[in-house]
Amino acid sequence: MFDEIDQLKEYRERLTKLSEKEKIQRDLYLKKLSNGEIQGPLIGFSSLDKPWLKYYKEKNIINRVDESINPYEYLKSVSPKNVKLIEYYGKNYNIKDIEKKVEMYTRKFSSMKIKEGDTVSFIMLDVPEILFMWMALSRLGAITNLIKFDESPERIAYMNNIGKSKYMFVSEVPFILKNASDSFKFNNNAENIITIPITNEMNIKGYIDNISDVLSKSKKNNKSQIEALKEYFNSIKEMNEESKNIINNNSKFMTIKQWNEKFKGDNYKICEDNPNRTSIIVYTGGTTGKAKGVELTNKNIISMAHTFVYSDNGFDSNKTALNILPPGPAYYLNATYATMCCGVCVNLISNFKIEEYTQLIDKYKPNIFLSGPILLKQMVEDDIIDDASYITFPISGGDKLHESEEVAINNYLKKHNSNGFVHQGYGESECTGVATYSKTEAYKLGSIGIPMLNVEVGIFDYQDYDEYLVEKPKEKKYNEIGEICITGPTIMKGYKDNIEETSKVLRRHDDGKIWLHTDDLGYLDSDGRLFHRGRAKRMLTRSGNKVWLGSIEDELKKNECVHDCCCVKFDDEEEREVPVAFIVPNSNFDYDSVKVLDEDIIKSQPGSYVPKFYVLIDEIPYTNVNNKVDYKQLENTDIFDKDNYIINGKIIKQNNKILRKKNN
Repeated sequence: MFDEIDQLKEYRERLTKLSEKEKIQRDLYLKKLSNGEIQGPLIGFSSLDKPWLKYYKEKNIINRVDESINPYEYLKSVSPKNVKLIEYYGKNYNIKDIEKKVEMYTRKFSSMKIKEGDTVSFIMLDVPEILFMWMALSRLGAITNLIKFDESPERIAYMNNIGKSKYMFVSEVPFILKNASDSFKFNNNAENIITIPITNEMNIKGYIDNISDVLSKSKKNNKSQIEALKEYFNSIKEMNEESKNIINNNSKFMTIKQWNEKFKGDNYKICEDNPNRTSIIVYTGGTTGKAKGVELTNKNIISMAHTFVYSDNGFDSNKTALNILPPGPAYYLNATYATMCCGVCVNLISNFKIEEYTQLIDKYKPNIFLSGPILLKQMVEDDIIDDASYITFPISGGDKLHESEEVAINNYLKKHNSNGFVHQGYGESECTGVATYSKTEAYKLGSIGIPMLNVEVGIFDYQDYDEYLVEKPKEKKYNEIGEICITGPTIMKGYKDNIEETSKVLRRHDDGKIWLHTDDLGYLDSDGRLFHRGRAKRMLTRSGNKVWLGSIEDELKKNECVHDCCCVKFDDEEEREVPVAFIVPNSNFDYDSVKVLDEDIIKSQPGSYVPKFYVLIDEIPYTNVNNKVDYKQLENTDIFDKDNYIINGKIIKQNNKILRKKNN
């Protein structure tokens, strides 16, 4: 055993000394090995075998990108000419249109004396300006600081001060303006806030057509289309008046009209290429502490886009995409910039409600759209799309999609004439968004994809940082559960001005590579497909056995009496910690259902997986920050509060709930 470990260590060390040409040759060898084209030994560790390479073409494995150029130059180098890349409510932009906008903003930023290393903050909805301005700033070597539109005043001040931004650009929407204005109560260091209406780059007729279609198809709208439109535009008028009042009451504000008049534009000098220069800062959710600023470099962003362009995922210039993701998390760059680099036309939606999502799909008929599970489930529940044949790549990411939900969505698409199926993806802002994607050829139910073309994924022993300082983590073999770790050119530079937190997630392993530790658990099969098994903190030990809470949820959601569910860990006097299942029941749920659920779990899992209690609730809570399941809220629920809950055996229900008993 000692000799095997010693040999592996020596083998990994030799790999670190390979030249770029030798690395390519080795990848081509591994592709043939995984395909069965040649015979030879496989090591049994994903980071060494790279079995996912068999799903990529040889010409794409060989292809390398100039990582030093800025993202704007890369877009220009790969974008087809005279092809529409952006549509914003009826207004279209090809690469020539984008060049004109970027040139204009480059001159204006130059006249503001913004230079290399300066930071400009943005709190914007999904509008074209943010893309043009970011590209302009990247040419000057300046940094774009992306603050999500729904951040609180305190967090806005904190995030703006991290970047030391003098200027903030914000969408002219009352709640954004108010939060930006109130951020000065928390010592926001910005000198000016420039406000931009969401109509600034809009074709008004296209906007009216969009609103009209969405309102007319909404099941919740009982008014006539004319009445609904009149009511909608009255609310817009009120919002505009409210916006004016907020702007007029704070001398820090400057409208886009005033900004255009003050900064006419100036000559500029393009900043020298630097792959390690920070281009964008995005922020972690910060649900367990202060948000951290993720520094993404030119190299990170271009490498991410390059793998989109050369992975043969079906993102072609004859396709359209729908993006509702606001600027903030790195996934926004996947859904806009990287997709545009493929020549896909991205429809930007600046403002919508979750209940309107299906209507937007039905109106724009996108081939590609990136959604969270909650929105895909909404599409199935609404059931208003008559013909879904245009849907080829519905993509799910950002939160766990259970197998039963995946099957339901795939069945819905098939029933409505689509040949598409859910393509799951996985990643973090710390690795520039996406790290794995379910290529069509590699699809398997429940998998969250194979590593992207220039990304490596390995499964390692889960350790806290103190353990890592004593001993480097050992890599797991195929089908063994451990921590998902990622390495490659898309890994962030680090957390802005936070060396301590950076060192906890970016760790150098025995192979000499820097690996991103995700705190997520999962395993890779022998084909290189990744399967997610939940957050490390969503695992407990019961009767000496590890219990994965996500696996309990997978089993419960298969039962027709369960509409939705979430499992969390509760402290227990007898067993130390136990799983508790919060269930949104269907109408056929009754007292006997619990016995069936217990039996279903025992069929596939050890008895330690059976929940100690089933808590019946109306809906699963989601966080405001990133619209993910709010596990903390459920964990902090006092289910033994007799004033609000009734315990009957294993079932805990709220006082006002009525639960049927089955008649024998």
